[in-house]
Amino acid sequence: MCTGATRIDMKRFYKTVTVCPAEGGFQCKLDDRDVKTPMGKLLVLPTQPLAEKIAAEWDAQVDVVKPQAMHLTQIATTARDKIEGRRNAVEQGLLRFTNTDLIFYFAENEGLTAQIAQRQEAQWRPWISWMEEKIGAKLATTTALKVLEQDPAFHDFMKSYLSSLSDLELCVFQILTSESGSLVLSMGFMEGKLGPKHLLEISNTEDFFKNEIYNIDFYGQDPYQEKKWVATRQTYEACRICLDHAKP
Repeated sequence: MCTGATRIDMKRFYKTVTVCPAEGGFQCKLDDRDVKTPMGKLLVLPTQPLAEKIAAEWDAQVDVVKPQAMHLTQIATTARDKIEGRRNAVEQGLLRFTNTDLIFYFAENEGLTAQIAQRQEAQWRPWISWMEEKIGAKLATTTALKVLEQDPAFHDFMKSYLSSLSDLELCVFQILTSESGSLVLSMGFMEGKLGPKHLLEISNTEDFFKNEIYNIDFYGQDPYQEKKWVATRQTYEACRICLDHAKP
């Protein structure tokens, strides 16, 4: 039976959750059942602290197990099912962002979008400079819709960086990049230079700026957007926990 994270809520069928050693790391048990991924693989975690965090997610389920609320479990099972054995495809997909990274594409610094462009400049330019120092080359930016062609040094640097990550770390990086649209900001998060709240705000600069103009603190925020941002921040927080406990 697959007892890993699925998309279907189910009645809690276990009484106790424990952590024990497994080949290659640690695993969680629901009574005497192994926690497995949706593809039926044994969910092995690299460290005991991460296994205990995931065990706590399972133990926190009361009458009904709600997999969508178990963010750590979902990240760990995704790493096992979707990263392991297909790293090359995942890395190639991420490398496509080297020319389309969110923070390379600015609003026009004139007219109605001038203030947004200035906010982007203040929030994004330091990260562009940070990456330029790492790769030893300049990165192009634009206000046009045409896709940029970045210096090959950026692609080569990111290729080497991605290959250095463990499967779990690569999974986290893929989630961060997919959510934020930025390799650069995701790497800043990976290195602990950006927190969940900061990453959410910088990767949604335009929307946060508009919210300030419309005074959402007084009038209230759009419920759909608020729900989306809460979910994204929870995902980022889970990513942070995974990274903090990814290595022994």
